[in-house]
Amino acid sequence: VGNERWLATGHFSASALYNVNGTVAIGPFYATGLGAKYNYIFGEELKIGSSFSEIGVNAQFTFARVSKFKFYNKLSFSSIKSGNDIDPDIDTNTNLKLSGIDDNTTAIGVGVGVMLNLGSGLYINLIDIGFKKIKSDFMGLDKTLMRQYQFGIAYNFGGGD
Repeated sequence: VGNERWLATGHFSASALYNVNGTVAIGPFYATGLGAKYNYIFGEELKIGSSFSEIGVNAQFTFARVSKFKFYNKLSFSSIKSGNDIDPDIDTNTNLKLSGIDDNTTAIGVGVGVMLNLGSGLYINLIDIGFKKIKSDFMGLDKTLMRQYQFGIAYNFGGGD
């Protein structure tokens, strides 16, 4: 394959962030896939099921607050696990090539997002859009970039929130 490919995912995430001060928060997160798709062989679009999951650490940098909304940039490092739920609508030959895929990798990424403060340190992450560089040879793809859209919940604790 050897070409640059995009992996696009939608995730529901949960995180716990320690506020170092009013601007910087660091903590672990877990995200589970709501489905993903990528171009794999001969430009065919295949789908990965919800067994696509991720666990890692985020560092968030708040750059604006408006009323109950918090806008942030983030850096992340994560471990990604993919299952083998393949789209049944693709041809049998391609399915045979991809059967049994069960892969793990690591990724580093950047992103931006918006959170809604519900009070008492609880936030709803309304949207988080990120880009991640996945370690090469994940699921047979080389130099893979992941486009990630996620929403979820976050609990912020510590000083400065």
